[in-house]
Parts: sequence; structure tokens; C-alpha cells
Amino acid sequence: MKDVISSASYASFINTVKIDHIVWKNEVYKVLTGKSQQSVADFAMHTDCRLGKWYFEGDGKARFANLPAFQQLDAPHQQVHDSGVAALQYMENKEIDKALAEINNMEQASNEVLELLAQLYEEIQQQPESDSPSEAEEDILF
Repeated sequence: MKDVISSASYASFINTVKIDHIVWKNEVYKVLTGKSQQSVADFAMHTDCRLGKWYFEGDGKARFANLPAFQQLDAPHQQVHDSGVAALQYMENKEIDKALAEINNMEQASNEVLELLAQLYEEIQQQPESDSPSEAEEDILF
């Protein structure tokens, strides 16, 4: 039963960070299309969003740093945030071609992040039972 709950917990967390990721990108698009007045400063760095905190400070780093998908996740995740912010900055300067190039970079990196999150979940599921989180570790997820 503990393994089933643990699996559901990780699936829920990974789905939540996927949604966060999509919402973050949507906010970039809202600014670019004039539907939001947020400034560049309002956008979290990749270390400050939920995924970034989990990756650098929380359960992710503590438990999964040895997994291949985890090790590959930081670079594209940072690229999503960096390219999204760069697109906003270029748009503020009316450099539309550069903004569009950064949006393309953001989307390519985003696809990689989503693929790696799915791969990470599979890798987590393949870990031995002894790697199941304790109750205290499960609390860190949320």
C-alpha cells in the first residue's frame, strides 16, 4: 500500500510541475500579446519555481540526483525560463525577430522538460522498494 501511495504521490507532483510549467509559459504569452501587464521582474527564475526548488533544495536533489533524467533536467528547464524572459525583453525593445527566436527556443526546451519529467517518473518507478520515501520525505513533496 505504501508503494502505491508513494507512486501516486510522485505522479501527482510531476503532473503539478508540468501544469506549473505550462502556466508559466502562458503568462509569457499573455505579456507578449498584451493581455497582461506583468513585467520581466515578475517571472520566476528556474531555481525559484516549484520544480526548481524541488530540484535544488528539496526531495528531488536528496533522492533522485543519481537518475539520468534528473541529471538532464536542469539545462532545458533553465533554457525555458531564460528564453521566456529574453523574449519579453526583446519585445519590450521592439526586436520582434529576436523575441520570436527566443519563443522558439523556449518551446523546444519546454518539450524536452516535459519529456524528461515523464522519463523521470518512469525511472522513479523502477527504483528498488528500499528507495521508497519515508513519511517525512513524502511531506516534502507538497
